[in-house]
Amino acid sequence: MEETIYKKEYSISEILSEAWKIFKENFKTILIVVLLVYIPINIVLLFVPEGEFLGSSENYARIVQILEGLIGIIAVMAIAYIVKSRTDGRQIDFQQALGKALSKWTTAIGTNIMMGIFLLGLTLLLIVPGIIYAVYWTFVLYAVVLCDKSGKKALDYSKSIVQGRWWTVLWYCLALSLLSFLAGMLVGFLYIFLLPEHWLSNMAVNTSIDIVAAYFVVVFTVFFLNFDGTKEKVLEAETLK
Repeated sequence: MEETIYKKEYSISEILSEAWKIFKENFKTILIVVLLVYIPINIVLLFVPEGEFLGSSENYARIVQILEGLIGIIAVMAIAYIVKSRTDGRQIDFQQALGKALSKWTTAIGTNIMMGIFLLGLTLLLIVPGIIYAVYWTFVLYAVVLCDKSGKKALDYSKSIVQGRWWTVLWYCLALSLLSFLAGMLVGFLYIFLLPEHWLSNMAVNTSIDIVAAYFVVVFTVFFLNFDGTKEKVLEAETLK
């Protein structure tokens, strides 16, 4: 894979296949990262009474989003770093992965806030520009953790990868996000029907869904690495037209 990921643009099936290989080979390291980051989040959520203490299920959902955005992002960046290291022929442990993620934590949050403000402004002007730039900025988080970019430079770097392949990136994102959603729902339904209602069961369900989501973090990281590695060929093709 190391020889082809930067040279040939992958199809969705190739991305999923390569991601599965990396996920299996690094499962123990990825699992430790997921457990260390998400078990505390899941424990906190267990003891937050939905719709009572917070007033509504919408407020509860906002708390979930905040925890995922502030804390869950650490796991996403750590897993992305594991994948990049494996792709470049290096093997790292969970301490190195989490160390890298924590070193980029505030930068990633700041860059995401900037992106959110820009997208809000674009959407308020017209919905279409908001959608266009949401796709252009698909790879912002990966640009931060894997390419040491920040702020506007991370946004521009992501755009440079997508340029000339906007529709392809949109299609890939929609398809992969749908697969991620369906996989998480399947795991959730299996546990709901197989396990009794108990806080331990809820923990098992949430943690299992997080592990499935970790595979799709690997998927999107392979997606990023492949499209980043092949962007020069796309630019050359665009120039020749």
